[in-house]
Amino acid sequence: MKKSAFLFVSVVAICSSTAALAQAASSATSNIYLKGAVPQACYLTTPNAAGDGSPIVSGNDTTMNFDNFVNSNGGHSAHSLQVTYPGAACNYAAHLSLKSMNGGMKPSGTAPSGFAPVINYQATAVWGSGAGAPTTKLATASQTSGDNNGVSLPIIVGDLVVTVTTTPTALPLIATGSPYQDTLAVQIGASL
Repeated sequence: MKKSAFLFVSVVAICSSTAALAQAASSATSNIYLKGAVPQACYLTTPNAAGDGSPIVSGNDTTMNFDNFVNSNGGHSAHSLQVTYPGAACNYAAHLSLKSMNGGMKPSGTAPSGFAPVINYQATAVWGSGAGAPTTKLATASQTSGDNNGVSLPIIVGDLVVTVTTTPTALPLIATGSPYQDTLAVQIGASL
């Protein structure tokens, strides 16, 4: 009888050890850590342009040739242009700035006395929609450097709409210094 009891205990011990080994092998765990660095970036899409003239879009740039640029007195009539960059985005808290390279639309030469030396304009950039949409403005008539301070932005994606409205001139324009021109830089990201 003693022999039978001993045999029973040995069988139970062997079965328990085998079950423990099987259980340990079925619950092994390993972690895989996934990481990806994202650089700061801002994106301007190809713009849509409309206004008082014939806008030409090439890549991210827009050239506006205003129609009826000169009024019946030989001066400049007010004109407007709207450029929309659909889905513009910055993936970090950035900056929205406007900068006039000439401080207004100026002729290639110096305007003689009695003629308009500059056609000023106001530019407004609004990014996104709603009452709290980031907005910055530039008025070339009140800017000595042609730059504005811009506005700080949250992380944002949305339509960026830039509206430019030229100011009429009382003085006539000169044809020999034509065209009156300026470059308006719209920058998102680092401040200008």
